[in-house]
Amino acid sequence: MEDEITHKELAAAEKALAEGRYDAAQRLLNKAAESGATPRHIQDLHRRIRTERVRHEFAVQNSVFGGFGIAFVGYLLLCIRQPLGWGIPLWLALAVGVVPCAAGGYVGRRHAGEREPGASFRDGAKSVAGAMVCYSGFSTLILVSRLQKGALQLGEEAFAALLTTALLTIVAAGMAGVASVAASRIGVKRTDASA
Repeated sequence: MEDEITHKELAAAEKALAEGRYDAAQRLLNKAAESGATPRHIQDLHRRIRTERVRHEFAVQNSVFGGFGIAFVGYLLLCIRQPLGWGIPLWLALAVGVVPCAAGGYVGRRHAGEREPGASFRDGAKSVAGAMVCYSGFSTLILVSRLQKGALQLGEEAFAALLTTALLTIVAAGMAGVASVAASRIGVKRTDASA
């Protein structure tokens, strides 16, 4: 027979599960089992915890692809629409600030809860680095196709473009990593604050 303490432990486990705190939900479920919860309640909640944990891990594993998609679309829009009136500061803010932070924020929200900050940073950085390399490559190809220069001049400009691409990729990946960790931490603080 379940008593009031067992009901409170089951309710706390349900709340932890709803907040994405799977380890805490499992601990509370174990306490409820020790204090006499019915096997039906234990099995049902254990199955739901396991299902949600697998769903969360799947979202974490695929967060790099989602972040890459967000960054790729952002950089594709920047590549297609580059008005001369924008100027370097606005372009730089979009390419190295807004797009990486949006993609990193997406990745970080998927990492909220169970993962360490290093994994969130790496996944956020990887998602944007790949998209930035594609964007820089497309932009370089477009610019080279518009120029009418000799092979030596194009070689020198290609080397400068390669260095610029590497620098922008590192900066954008770093921004995405930081945004990913921040979004992950915000998600953790929200679930901890509501506990």
